[in-house]
Amino acid sequence: MSEFSDCYYLLNATTEEVVFLLKKARRYGLVLSAMGCHVPFLVDGSWDAGKLSDLVVENNSGLLLHYSYAEEHGLWMTVYESHNEAFTIDIQRRGRSENDLGAILAEVERLNLVTRDRCTQLRAILEEVALEDTVELSRVQTQLSEIFGIDFFSWLGCADLSAQSQKNLSQRFPDATFVLKSQRGKADKAIKPTPNRWCPQPDLPAFMYLPVPDGVINETLLEQHIKHWIETQDWDEDRQAGCWLYTAYCRTLPSRMRYLANRIMNLGLAFGDEMYEAELRRTIRGILAVTDSTFDWQPYLNKMAGEQRL
Repeated sequence: MSEFSDCYYLLNATTEEVVFLLKKARRYGLVLSAMGCHVPFLVDGSWDAGKLSDLVVENNSGLLLHYSYAEEHGLWMTVYESHNEAFTIDIQRRGRSENDLGAILAEVERLNLVTRDRCTQLRAILEEVALEDTVELSRVQTQLSEIFGIDFFSWLGCADLSAQSQKNLSQRFPDATFVLKSQRGKADKAIKPTPNRWCPQPDLPAFMYLPVPDGVINETLLEQHIKHWIETQDWDEDRQAGCWLYTAYCRTLPSRMRYLANRIMNLGLAFGDEMYEAELRRTIRGILAVTDSTFDWQPYLNKMAGEQRL
């Protein structure tokens, strides 16, 4: 299962300052327990999961860090001073990472984010990943966490604010503070997604414009899923029953990634008949990349589990 996580951190700040920032931005959010003088928080808006919320940056008056981690792709850290970008660290899992080493280190030193010794360690990491064709992201993640004095949460992201209930989040983070709960879900409705590589057609559900993950999967299993969809469309018209694999996807996908199951249902509208199979393949590949590799798909492929009826 491939991890996708992201989080904001207001640096050298208090919980009260983060609450004030979210209220200024008029965004539903979750403020987590402070890590020394750094305060982590999530901001509502799942359609642009993993991206910066412009409203948060526009209303920021301090030092803001946004962290994004995609296990099969890379790790990104962007620091904003007020609403201006100070620097971005971009670590790619495959291929050599290209960072402006001098500019990054100069800004880290100017903003007094780490000690001189830690700055030397950061230089060594950035020099190393610039030479490697494949990076062990989890190791680099741990090193950056130690250098900046920040804990990076696993399997947690801004999309969880809409994908998970407040009760579930409270159980995981009992000391967290919810801000502007009445605004939950309104961020996605307020912003009209722009057609992109994931969905070239306008006016479709917001989740259609979200990225589709990728990763190493069982290629034989992928072909079984494709065959099932092409031959049956996951539905028996005569019996008015089906949705076997759709149900399986909803059951096994992490909550924040369940939009991938609904994406399949809209591929025809987004891509038409000509591109349908290629996009179906890409979407199912993404589903298999982020679900548990030990999940038993066979009962659903055999139409023996997950059946729904009209």
